[in-house]
Amino acid sequence: MAGDGAVSGEGARAPLPEVALVTRDRRLAERYPGSFLEVKDVSGLEQPPLAGAHAMISCFGDNRLAAEHPEWVQVNAEGLRATREASFFDWDSLCPSRPEVQRRLLDRFEEAARAGVPGVRLDDVDYAREGFCRCDHCEAEYARARAARPELGWLEWRAGVLTDFTRRAVERIERAAPGPRPLLTFTLYPDPLPSHQFERFGVDLAAVAPLVDAFVVPLYDLAYTTTYWLETLAWDFLEAVEAPLLIELYALHVEEGRLAHAVEVAGRYADGLLFAYEYKPERIEREMELGREALERGRRERPGRHAGR
Repeated sequence: MAGDGAVSGEGARAPLPEVALVTRDRRLAERYPGSFLEVKDVSGLEQPPLAGAHAMISCFGDNRLAAEHPEWVQVNAEGLRATREASFFDWDSLCPSRPEVQRRLLDRFEEAARAGVPGVRLDDVDYAREGFCRCDHCEAEYARARAARPELGWLEWRAGVLTDFTRRAVERIERAAPGPRPLLTFTLYPDPLPSHQFERFGVDLAAVAPLVDAFVVPLYDLAYTTTYWLETLAWDFLEAVEAPLLIELYALHVEEGRLAHAVEVAGRYADGLLFAYEYKPERIEREMELGREALERGRRERPGRHAGR
């Protein structure tokens, strides 16, 4: 079952899952306790949290709200809107500085914590790309911040927006949880350069790391016909983050031998493995078994200063 052989992340109030399923299917999340259940995804679809599953909440990716409130969509200085109608974007992105957006999300975090979930995953806590967001609200908020701190740069200010939001989310979850604070995980865009996380997506890794228990990095491929890129990114993230690292692999319809090889590679660098969107129980259980075996070997063979981590 998911969660077997769990290890503890530093400062964690709940165990860090060694292997787990990522799913939108409530029945599968019930069958495999410790799964990551999408209670709000980038389409804007929502479902109630489940006590036995990590609540995975897409924050600033939200197609539904972007359609209902186009004024909340991120925009750059040239007026380009961060929606699926533009190049580069797979979903619509809301402005992180908008209080209306933040309030809705904080309410979802509180709802999840009150349900007694083992963990909460903050997904899509980032800006759409470099140069975002330059909406009127962001410009007004940045001007107000610079009036108090004239030396404040725009990149520093927008990263502070995401860090402050993450801190508020953690505080809201801690207050609402009926027992120990749920495990907190934070999704990173799969670009391992800290400068890119900061300049492109507004994520200050050093500031966010003390607030959460682990980072999750999705390294998706529909076939995993090659894995050199997977190993390169996994090792780079191992070097880049000062927190436990969960690597999420795409599992749906991937040929079993190729997925097994991807699991073996990722297990050398990860503290835990997540399997996304598989729905056949026999495959899920086999993937979990492969994941545990790969992680055990990986702890013995981890490179350089990370050996034994």
